[in-house]
Amino acid sequence: MSILDNLVERARKSKLMKKIYLKVFSPYVDLHVRELSLTFDLQPAKYEAKRLNLLVPSISREHVFGGIATAIDYFNRIAEAGGFQKRIIIINAEPGDEEIRQYFPGYRVAVCGEESPAEQQILPCRQGRLSIPVGREDLFFATAWWTAYCAQKMAAWQAAYYQNDLQPILYLIQDYEPGFYPWSSEYLLAESTYKYAGPQIALFNTKLLKTFFNRQGYCFTHEFYFEPGINAQLLQYKKVLDLTRKKKQILIYGRPSTPRNAFPLIVESLKVWSKLQPDAAEWKLLSVGEKHRDLDVGNGVTLKSLGKLSLADYARLLAESRVGLSLMVSPHPSYPPLEMAEYGLHVVTNSFQAKDLSSYYANIISLKKFMPDDIAAALEQATRKEPLSGGIKVKDADSGGGEEGLIAGIVRSLTSQKAGNKDS
Repeated sequence: MSILDNLVERARKSKLMKKIYLKVFSPYVDLHVRELSLTFDLQPAKYEAKRLNLLVPSISREHVFGGIATAIDYFNRIAEAGGFQKRIIIINAEPGDEEIRQYFPGYRVAVCGEESPAEQQILPCRQGRLSIPVGREDLFFATAWWTAYCAQKMAAWQAAYYQNDLQPILYLIQDYEPGFYPWSSEYLLAESTYKYAGPQIALFNTKLLKTFFNRQGYCFTHEFYFEPGINAQLLQYKKVLDLTRKKKQILIYGRPSTPRNAFPLIVESLKVWSKLQPDAAEWKLLSVGEKHRDLDVGNGVTLKSLGKLSLADYARLLAESRVGLSLMVSPHPSYPPLEMAEYGLHVVTNSFQAKDLSSYYANIISLKKFMPDDIAAALEQATRKEPLSGGIKVKDADSGGGEEGLIAGIVRSLTSQKAGNKDS
């Protein structure tokens, strides 16, 4: 234990230090929920067009990856299939003009509270004020949990003002978001968005996630799911890199700032592995995903951080690595272990309730117990396996009836006023 760690540990156990902390910091404790700090200013709209409203935290370039990119993709496809006008309502980060011109050509940026007949609009929330004209035919497409909170408030105002039934809300669910927080106000608020009393259509990112929600007893008016698959560009790179020789290299998905990726557990497991593995010093350990300091894990082995990489550089590392380690404390499978497996790495990952990724690839070791000794033993086992040039697929991900059928089903559910039986 370092001197700094020792001081921190002693401070934590000191009653005097606790009293000083409470005295100094208690006046500054945050007593509000940041995600709910919006002021709503809803007005009736002059135009009565059918419009689909996507609510997202941000569309800025640094945020448009993964979940938000998926939301925008489905928003465009659903709007086009349903003949809806499009409006993107940005709840948090305001985008720059250049970003909008580059990534959203044909969109008009509306001023808060301004009514516009434009068929494609972007409406940013400014200074914590959500000033939005809402029409009788507006439909809301929620993404992160606090955007669902906003959508539910808007749908309630819309029904009350126009004296109509509640319009259905489409909710893109890409993870179990209460799990992003400790048991807390945010946990309860995030979970409450799944218990909305009005008509709500759930669109799940993977059947595994849908199964988790079903087993937890959550119930929606209609339910759909999609399987995102491996990034198309990574598959293209794989064809080019197919003959790359595998090295004694372990590729680790390391994101210290994201608790659900269990980075401290990964580090502790590597410390055990470095003692367990007879030839540990011959292996190179590389961490990708988020930049952190290089870490000594013992026996002359260093975990070197490369941070976030371009797809081309990531593909090259996938092609040359023999073993992968990626943890995700969540019912969502996450992409890195599947990408690693597709490139032929022997992958160590964790199961989580219904999630067992070894049912997709035979070269995935899906652990059910996660002590450092368990993970280290699985890594040692993976290093002894013969190198692979590609993944050993057990089965293809169930597509849920195909993309065309999925989009058509969502459009039908949005445009029908009947809150019928739950779809599967």
